[in-house]
Amino acid sequence: MPAGLDISQPPSAFEIAADRIFPALYARGCVVHSHSRLLRGLQHRTAGAPSIRSYGLGFLSGTAWDSNRAEFGILPAIVVPCNSSILGLAIGTVFGLAIAIFLSEGFLSSGLDNRARYLRLSE
Repeated sequence: MPAGLDISQPPSAFEIAADRIFPALYARGCVVHSHSRLLRGLQHRTAGAPSIRSYGLGFLSGTAWDSNRAEFGILPAIVVPCNSSILGLAIGTVFGLAIAIFLSEGFLSSGLDNRARYLRLSE
């Protein structure tokens, strides 16, 4: 290694500029994202207002869907995906923690070492 390269150097002009530009771009991106979410919410509210006036908010807790009697309820359509998502997260968490504990405790490496010794592959 040439002399002088092992000592830390002050940041270059590019690094200084990048350190100033990135937070500004990130903040602007956050503002654009939150404004787009707000506008999307307002669009949904405007589009759903006529049906809410006609049927009320009871459709959120109703379970019957009968267009002949003008009864509309979407509670099952909300609950079932939430239940399956919670179940999937629970199962995934259990398996993920089990694998993390298995790998971090050295079970895999000790088992491989024992197998290598048995097969006379280790020194």
